[in-house]
Amino acid sequence: MKKIIISIFIILFFTASGYSLNKIRWKDMDFRIYETEHFHIYYYRGEDFLAKMVAIFAEQGLENDSTNLKYHPKTKIPLIIYEDGQDFGTTNITLGFIGGDVGGFTEPYKNRVVVPGGSTLLQLKQVVFHEITHAIQYDILFGEGMRSYNMYYKTIAVPLWVMEGMAEYDADDYGTEGDMMVREAVVSEKLIPMDKLNGFDHLEEPYLAYKESQNLFMYIDKFYGKDKIAKIINAFTTENSIEAVIKKVLKREYEDFQKEWQFYLKKKYWEQIQGRDTPDKYGPKLTDNNRVNIVYNQGPVFSPDGETIAYVSTKDGHYEIYLMRKDGQNVRKAFNYVMEGAGVGGFPISWGNDNKTLYFTATDRGRAYLFKGNIETGLMDRMETPDIPFVFSPAISPDNKFIAFIGVKNGFANVYVYDIANKTTTNITNDIFYHDFVSWSKDGNSLIFSEERDYYNRLAVMDLKTGVKRFLTKPATWDYKYPSFINDEEIIYTSDKTGIFNMYKMNITTGKEEQLTNIINGIFYPTASGNYITYCYYEDGCYNIYKYLLDRNRNFPDIPLAYIPPAEEEKTKAPEPPKPVPDTTINTSYASDDEAEKNKIEKQAENVIIKDSKYNTEFSLDLIFAIFGFASDSGPVGEGYALTSDMLGNHNIQIDANFIPGYFSQFDLMYDYLSLPFDLGFDFFYYQNTYELYDPLRGVFFSELDQTQKGGTVSIKYPFNLYTDVTLSLSEMAVTDIYNNYDVGSSYFFGTNFDGFMNVLSVMFSYDYSSWRDFWPYSGEAILGYLETSAKIFGGGREYDLYQLDLRKYFDLSFVASKNLNFSTRLAGALADGPDKPLFFFGGDGTVRGLDYGQYYGDKYAVLNTELRYTLAKSVDFTVWPLTAYMIKNVKITLFDDAGVVENGWVDSISYEDIKNGIGVGLVFDTFLLQREFLPVTFEVAKRTDVTANNYNFYFSINTAF
Repeated sequence: MKKIIISIFIILFFTASGYSLNKIRWKDMDFRIYETEHFHIYYYRGEDFLAKMVAIFAEQGLENDSTNLKYHPKTKIPLIIYEDGQDFGTTNITLGFIGGDVGGFTEPYKNRVVVPGGSTLLQLKQVVFHEITHAIQYDILFGEGMRSYNMYYKTIAVPLWVMEGMAEYDADDYGTEGDMMVREAVVSEKLIPMDKLNGFDHLEEPYLAYKESQNLFMYIDKFYGKDKIAKIINAFTTENSIEAVIKKVLKREYEDFQKEWQFYLKKKYWEQIQGRDTPDKYGPKLTDNNRVNIVYNQGPVFSPDGETIAYVSTKDGHYEIYLMRKDGQNVRKAFNYVMEGAGVGGFPISWGNDNKTLYFTATDRGRAYLFKGNIETGLMDRMETPDIPFVFSPAISPDNKFIAFIGVKNGFANVYVYDIANKTTTNITNDIFYHDFVSWSKDGNSLIFSEERDYYNRLAVMDLKTGVKRFLTKPATWDYKYPSFINDEEIIYTSDKTGIFNMYKMNITTGKEEQLTNIINGIFYPTASGNYITYCYYEDGCYNIYKYLLDRNRNFPDIPLAYIPPAEEEKTKAPEPPKPVPDTTINTSYASDDEAEKNKIEKQAENVIIKDSKYNTEFSLDLIFAIFGFASDSGPVGEGYALTSDMLGNHNIQIDANFIPGYFSQFDLMYDYLSLPFDLGFDFFYYQNTYELYDPLRGVFFSELDQTQKGGTVSIKYPFNLYTDVTLSLSEMAVTDIYNNYDVGSSYFFGTNFDGFMNVLSVMFSYDYSSWRDFWPYSGEAILGYLETSAKIFGGGREYDLYQLDLRKYFDLSFVASKNLNFSTRLAGALADGPDKPLFFFGGDGTVRGLDYGQYYGDKYAVLNTELRYTLAKSVDFTVWPLTAYMIKNVKITLFDDAGVVENGWVDSISYEDIKNGIGVGLVFDTFLLQREFLPVTFEVAKRTDVTANNYNFYFSINTAF
C-alpha cells in the first residue's frame, strides 16, 4: 500500500502544490534590548541611534493610542526594529513572505510589533503608532498573556476596516496621497462599500481600503465624537457583529451609517475638484491602464536625445524596466534578465549620455544593488557598494563618471556618490534626516535632492566642490518632491502645498516659482527633455504616464482644498545664488548639520530607556488549543496543537496531535531553525491509519490496510534567489503494512504485508516567475522538479527511485479582450523504477480530464494540459442568503484540452493509439469566506475523445488552477 500512498501524493503534489517567494537571509544580526517603561525594543549592531528614536516614538505612541482606545496594557510590548526594508523582509517573526509594500506588522500571539527603518522620520513614527494600536487592540480583544483559539473567533467577528482604520486613525497618516486615492475613488464611483471591507484579501487595491477605513474613523470623530472610537473596539468584547456594534455605539443602523458616510465623501470631494483639470489638458497620455487590470507605470525618463522613454512597470506582474518611443508606441522590455524586482524609489532610472545605457537599482538575492544595463545588447552589470546595504534613486553624472544615489545605512537614508572608475563611494550628506530624489545639475557641479526637516520634505542643493548645502524652499507644512534640473537655472518638482501634488517650476537664482498644473489627483516623477516633461498621474487605480509641453503659459487661480486649512504663504525672499565651481572634483568631507537634533533625541532617550541588555534565546508559548469529543463508533476523539518559539522567531517548535481510535492517529514534533542562509527542519512523527482501498474499474473496495509509520525527517531548504530554491530531505521510518480482507480478483496489486524500515532521500527544485491576476496565473513560467529514492541500506527494506517534472507557461492575451484572457500550458511527467517502485493513478483532474479518476495506472506517465482562460465577470462581490459568509468575487470560464499517456513496465515505443485525450469546459467561482479565506470553486465537464464514448465526466474541486 506504500505504492498507493505515493500515487495519491503525486496527484496532490502536481495539482495543489503551492509555490512561494523566498526569504534571503544574508546578514548576521546580533540583537540587544532597550527596555523602557512599557516596551522591550529589540535592535542589532549599527541600529543604536535608530532604536533610541523608536523607543521615544513607542512611548509617545502608547500614550496617544491608549488614550484614544481607553486601555493601557499591563505587560510590556515587544517591538523589533530592523535597519531597512531588506532586513525587515528576512524576519522570522512571520514565516510568510513580506513584500516591499509592507510597512510593518503586529504578530498577535506574542503581541510583537515589527517595523523597518530607512523611511522618513514621519513614516517611522506613523508606523510605530499604527502597530502599537494593533497591539492594544489585541489586548482588548484577546486578553493579555498566552492566547489560544479564541483569537480566531474574535478575528472573524471584527471587520478588518475596524482594525486597520483605527490604527491608521491613531497614526494620523491620511496624507495627500491617501486623500488622493479616496477622492479618485469617490469621483469615479469606485469607492469600496463598507460591507466589502470586512477583509482585504479579496481586493486588488488594498491601500485604498486602508485609507477608506481611516476616513471612516475620521468621520466618526468629526460627527459622533472621539470617545466613540474606543467604545467601538471595546464593544466587540460583548457583541459579535459590526451591525450590533454600530447600533449600540453610534445609535444608527449599519446601512444608514454607510449611506451618510458616502454622502459626506461625495460632498467633500466633488467640491475639491471644482476648477481643476484632468491631465489630458496638458498633453497626451502615453500609457492607458485602468482598474480592469491594475498596472503601475512609474519613473518615466527621456533618453538624452529625447526619442525614447524608459520607465518601470508592473504590466507583466513584476516590477520591470520598459522602453517606449516618445509618442508611447513600440513598448518593449529593456532586459530579458529575470530581476527580483526593479527599484521604484526616488528616480528609479537614469540614462547614460550614449542613449543606450540605463542606470537603475534592482534586487538580487534579497539585496538592492546599483546596475548598469545596455538596452541594445541586453547585458547588465552589477556595481558593488559593500558599505551601503540598501540603495535606490540612482542618477548618473553628465560626464558619466559618477553615480549619485540614496543609500540607507544604520536606518537612515543619505546621499552618496559612487566613483565608477575607482569603485569608491563618498557620503555627501551624513545625518539622520531622510533624503530622496537626487539629481545632477547640467554642468555636473551640484546635486539637488529633497531633505526631510520637521517631518516635511524641503528642496536642497549641494555644491560638490565646497560641500556647502543650501535650501531652495523655506520650512512649510507641506512637501516638495521629485526635483530635477531643466537647465542650469531652472528646476521642476512637485508639491502638495494646495493639498494635491502638482508640478512646479523654479528659478534657483531668483527663487521665482511657477505652477505648471492644476490637476484633480496627483503628479509624480516629472523629468524634462527639451520642451517636454514626462510624468506619472494616478487615475482609475493605476499610475499612467503623460507628456507635458513646457512652453505653455499657465495662470492658475488659487483654489485650496475646501476641507483643509489654507496653507500659509511662503515668503518670497530669494535664496542666495550658487557660486560657480570650476570642475566636478568631489569634496570627500561634508559637514553634518544634525548635531542639535541628535542631542535632543539623546536626552529624550536617556529619560525613556531604563536598561540596555544582550538578547538571549528564550522560548515562550505562542499558541495552544485542543478539541475533544466522543464518537459512538470510535469512542473519544480529539486534536491538540501547540506552538512555541523564541522572541525573534529563529527557533520554532510545533506539536500537533490528532486521534480517532481505530481509524487515525497522528503525532508530530517539529523544530525549525531559521537564522541561517538556509532553513533547517526536523520532524519526529508517528502515524497510524486505516485505509479502505478502492478499485475504480470495478467500483468496489477490495482491501483494507492498517499502516503505521514512525520515524524522523531532517530537511534543508536553500533559496538561490527570490524565485528559485532547492529542498533536500532525508527520512528514516519504521513501516508496518497489514492488509485485511484482500480481494484477489482486484485489477490492482499492491504487494504483501510489510514490517521493516525505509530510508528515503528526496530533492525538490522549485522555480516560479509567474504573475497572478484575478486569482490565477496569467503570465510567466514555473518549474517544479522532484527526485525521491529509497535504498536497502542501513536496515532499509524497500528500494525504488521516483522522478517527477512539472513545467508551466502562461501567456497574457488580455490585449485581445477587455478583461483577463490568458492561455496556460502544463507539461508534466513522472517515472518510477526499482523492485518496490510506486504506481501512479492516471485519469481525472490533474492528469487527463474526460477519464475516470484513477482509471489507469502505471510506473510512468506524461501529460500535456492546455487551457484558454477568461474572466466572465470581475469583482461581482455577490452573496446569497443564507450563505452570506461566502462571497463570489469573480466568475471565470476555461476551455481545456488534455492529452497524456501512462505505461507500466518496459516500453519499446508509444503509438498514437496509446495517447488518452479529453476536452471540456470549466466554470470557476473565486469565492472568499468572510472576505478573508480564498476558496476557488471549480466545476468541470469533459468528454474523452481518443475513444468512442458518449458519456461525460464531471469534476468538482476547491483549488487554484495549475
